[in-house]
Amino acid sequence: PRTFSPCGTFLLSGSADGRVFFWDWKTSRCYRRLKCHDKVAIGVTWHPVMASKVATCSWDCTIKLWD
Repeated sequence: PRTFSPCGTFLLSGSADGRVFFWDWKTSRCYRRLKCHDKVAIGVTWHPVMASKVATCSWDCTIKLWD
């Protein structure tokens, strides 16, 4: 899964090991990575109004909101 930030600067992606990556899509540089889940991060999305918040979900049956 992947999604762009509301400002269009960052790309957000999930991985098979439960991590979420924040990419600067213009430079292809990984800006930040977080270990969010114990299993595959199957969904990632930016909050539609509060751009500093990100929601993730996983095969570990959790949904998390990150600030």
